[in-house]
Amino acid sequence: MEAKTNDQYRAFLQEIAAAEKQVSALEDREIVLMEHVESAKKIITEREAELKEEEDGVAEEKEMLEERLSEVNEDLEKLVADRGRITSTINPSLLAKYDRLFKNKGDFAVVQVEGNHCSGCHMKLPPQVTNDALNPDKLVICNFCGRMLINLR
Repeated sequence: MEAKTNDQYRAFLQEIAAAEKQVSALEDREIVLMEHVESAKKIITEREAELKEEEDGVAEEKEMLEERLSEVNEDLEKLVADRGRITSTINPSLLAKYDRLFKNKGDFAVVQVEGNHCSGCHMKLPPQVTNDALNPDKLVICNFCGRMLINLR
């Protein structure tokens, strides 16, 4: 009604058409975004279900490992008690040497003679050391690694 000429009227119609086109584009964009939101919600629901399954699996594994830890701790307590009982009958100086060697080497303080080689350092032993290791009453030390030797031949 404000248009005084046909040109103004056509200009208003073009502005209205442009605004309607812009509104239509925004509504289409809104629909696309709503579809993305719905698909994202589905994905989130699926991922939450997967997470729940994974949490249940981890909880079961944790429970199993805690049970195993308690068993291992019980076994350790028994072994420590057995070691205390056994070491009470051993010569204290020999036990001190064993403990020092075990602490120093970190794995085995007493190793076996295999062939003519120390099974700790795998070096060839002199024949006298190999023969001395046959005597259970004699403490024989490897010349190379310092471990105690036993010969079970």
